[in-house]
Amino acid sequence: MEFELRPWRIEDAPSLVKQASNAAIASNMKETLPAPYTLGNAVAYISRILDQNARHLQICRAIAINGEAVGSIGAFQKSGIYGHSAEVLLWLGQDYWNHGIGTSALSRLCSEAFSTLGVSRLYAEPFLRSKASCRVLEKAGFKLEGVLKSSICKDGELLDTCIYAQLK
Repeated sequence: MEFELRPWRIEDAPSLVKQASNAAIASNMKETLPAPYTLGNAVAYISRILDQNARHLQICRAIAINGEAVGSIGAFQKSGIYGHSAEVLLWLGQDYWNHGIGTSALSRLCSEAFSTLGVSRLYAEPFLRSKASCRVLEKAGFKLEGVLKSSICKDGELLDTCIYAQLK
């Protein structure tokens, strides 16, 4: 399936709401993707991304198919002594799962992040229960560094997370 990684636009807000308003997505995301996901959430998210991208603090792109935003992918550089690392975050609308889009988008983003941000390490912290997210990372060349037992509390449940990384 053909897709593009492109800058976010405010007019993407309705399609963002359409894709992000899904319990299957929200259940495996950090609190940055609230449920229910409203138009106000979408506009605030896109506005924040546009501001931060303009200040070169990160790379964050819409995953678009036929012009419609169907997901988001980004690399967010850390600061201070952690400044050589960037966290990678990715989510994709459920209708687009299992088409290779996540893996391909992640591979493209990694190349851009290593060259643009000047980092030497990209990492991700998926929930252990999200086997599909772990598989996308592995297929894109990330290596499992460890499992953090009971490291987060999501919806009142203690969950394990993983640390995956890719070095430049």
